[in-house]
Amino acid sequence: MAREAVRGDAVTVSVVVKAFKLVNQRVRPPFPPPVAGQGHVHYYLDTNSLPTTHSRPATGVYRSIPATDYTWTGVEPGKRSFAVQLVGRDHAPLTPPVTDRITLDVG
Repeated sequence: MAREAVRGDAVTVSVVVKAFKLVNQRVRPPFPPPVAGQGHVHYYLDTNSLPTTHSRPATGVYRSIPATDYTWTGVEPGKRSFAVQLVGRDHAPLTPPVTDRITLDVG
């Protein structure tokens, strides 16, 4: 990864998505049925492990959006973990999983 540290309390996480169409999603059930090659991105902050099923992470917080970047604001100083995961329209992780993670010093 290119950066190991950032200054301030705002961190923008960006992803490059290829051969996958980002679409709007429902944030509450009932979720639409999956469509191959369509979904959105889950952005995670301080999540120990990423969900392997349609569920919330056990730790940390996440945001679910159909966009290739998300800015976390009010990030506390220290070592922070940022992760991304492609999920289907039904919020279920793709199989095989498509994820990435970076740890940064924020402050």
